[in-house]
Amino acid sequence: MDTSAVEGATGWRIVHRPQTTSTNDDAAMLRDRGGAARSAVVADEQTAGRGRAGRSFASPEGGMYVSMLLGARPEDRPARVVALCAVALAEALELLGVARAEIKWPNDVWIERQKVAGILIESTDPNAPVVAGIGVNLAAVPTGLPPIVSAAVTFADAHVDQPVHRDTLLVRLLQRVDAWSSRLAGGDAEGLEQAWISRLALLGERVRLNYRGKPLSGLFEAASLEGGLLIRDEETGPVWREAALVTDLGPA
Repeated sequence: MDTSAVEGATGWRIVHRPQTTSTNDDAAMLRDRGGAARSAVVADEQTAGRGRAGRSFASPEGGMYVSMLLGARPEDRPARVVALCAVALAEALELLGVARAEIKWPNDVWIERQKVAGILIESTDPNAPVVAGIGVNLAAVPTGLPPIVSAAVTFADAHVDQPVHRDTLLVRLLQRVDAWSSRLAGGDAEGLEQAWISRLALLGERVRLNYRGKPLSGLFEAASLEGGLLIRDEETGPVWREAALVTDLGPA
């Protein structure tokens, strides 16, 4: 990795690890030792990458695994920060030739209805930078995944004419993160929400979900970063479901 080139193009501080257990853990340690916002840890490989709800995230060589330290107001955590990262990543992928990248609520990015990336936001101190981890499949689908999982996963190079270089994607991502962070800090939460909604996969479709541990299904009619998901089912009609209590969402 050309750390100096990425730093020169973005103004971010970049820490590179050939291998690590988790870039989120490394970024948290960097933050706790005084690391400032607009710092990022990038690894060639993670041996214990993780996703939402403690799920494992396969992270072999050939992907982009980065955890960023982001300054964010308490009211922007976690929903707006997740949205910011997802929109920024979708835009970065499109800048490199992907025709269309969508956001699969709450923290995945899809290309052609398959997962290409996952996002994990972790924050314990409202006065300290947020750790925002992103893992992207670039050159291949990770091996060893269960067949049902592998069939739902893709990689960026399958959707572009030229291979996606990790450093180039990282530069584009950090630039888009900066752009959206500036807009959010300037009070444009509505603009971020509209950009997020415009990319939501499954919106307007029948979906299945778990809410308060109970399986539900219905029409996904609307979404809000503050209100959650508006789901219409046959028994109750349209009801807003609080995002924090939804543990899964997928096609019905």
